[in-house]
Amino acid sequence: MDKGREKRKGSVKQAAGSGNGEAGRRKRRGGCGWLFGVTAGAVLFGIGAARGELTVIWQKAVMICMECIGIG
Repeated sequence: MDKGREKRKGSVKQAAGSGNGEAGRRKRRGGCGWLFGVTAGAVLFGIGAARGELTVIWQKAVMICMECIGIG
């Protein structure tokens, strides 16, 4: 009867992954997801710059900064 109990405990331990140090670790899958994110960000940045939104955002940032230091 003790052997059956030990066998169950061992299988639960292996299923949880606590015995071999893999608990909580993510396995790598090849990962080109970051490349998609960088590309999408660059494309959207380019579209915004082409529409002239970059100058509007820069002007607002300068005004906020001047208000923070008390000049504007």
